[in-house]
Amino acid sequence: DAINGLLGSTFSDAEMKAILHNLGFDFQGDAVVVPSWRRRDVEESPCLAEEIARIIGFDKIKTSLPTQNVLVDLESPLSVLRRQLTENALAVGLTEQRSFSMIAPHDLEKMGDSLEAKFVISNPISSDQSVIRNTVLPSLLNSISFNLKRQRHSVKLFEISQVYVNDSDIIKEKEQFFCLVTGEKLENAYVDRDKKNNNFDFSELKLMAMNLLSSVRLVNLTFQKGDNTQFHPKQSLDVYCLKTKIGTVGVLHPGLIKTFGIDQPVGGVELDLNALLQCHHKAPKYVEYS
Repeated sequence: DAINGLLGSTFSDAEMKAILHNLGFDFQGDAVVVPSWRRRDVEESPCLAEEIARIIGFDKIKTSLPTQNVLVDLESPLSVLRRQLTENALAVGLTEQRSFSMIAPHDLEKMGDSLEAKFVISNPISSDQSVIRNTVLPSLLNSISFNLKRQRHSVKLFEISQVYVNDSDIIKEKEQFFCLVTGEKLENAYVDRDKKNNNFDFSELKLMAMNLLSSVRLVNLTFQKGDNTQFHPKQSLDVYCLKTKIGTVGVLHPGLIKTFGIDQPVGGVELDLNALLQCHHKAPKYVEYS
């Protein structure tokens, strides 16, 4: 049975014993005695199965697929949300970036945050990666600045990554989505009408936020005046699902982007994935196709 299980065959014991006996093998009860000249290459039952298949002929063995139980892990809700946001971001024309979770101390100072000892890495790879970040924003702003200095005036980036926040003297990990856009909406605008209205304004950023959240199917998505100091006070809104704040959308504060050497407006959408998971989601509705 063991040999038939390996080969996927239905050979009888008599057939297999006759083949092995002709090859010089002997039998003592259920045990197979290997001839002295074959002891180096015949050690286990798969070796015997190979000998039997070789003599009978592989063409006599019916083709079949191995059967076994395959365990498939279920995708976690956070992983599903991350995938949905990534697909939507790519669909609206954004480019994904991946950056280190560590930043330089001066980047934290540019954000207006004080440097706390608990966020400083004791053995950093370099001084430019000695602080764990509490937002993805400085990494994206550095990328925007890098591109603008190389005559790339239209940049659309996003990143989904872990950030670390201080909650009652305990460092907690959160999942954050942040996208930044600057320059022209359409890089190859030829029509005069498109050229006149080809910059990102607040209405475009709000529409982008709604498109990003389209597949998440949130209940009662609203926009309210917020107090996020990283954004322009009169050109930004906080995003709410019922009473839960899930992010901010708008134009970044001019003073902030200036510290990163950026001299043109930058818009962005920030989303808290952990807060998004706590929101109520609409059940999908399917329409009969005819």
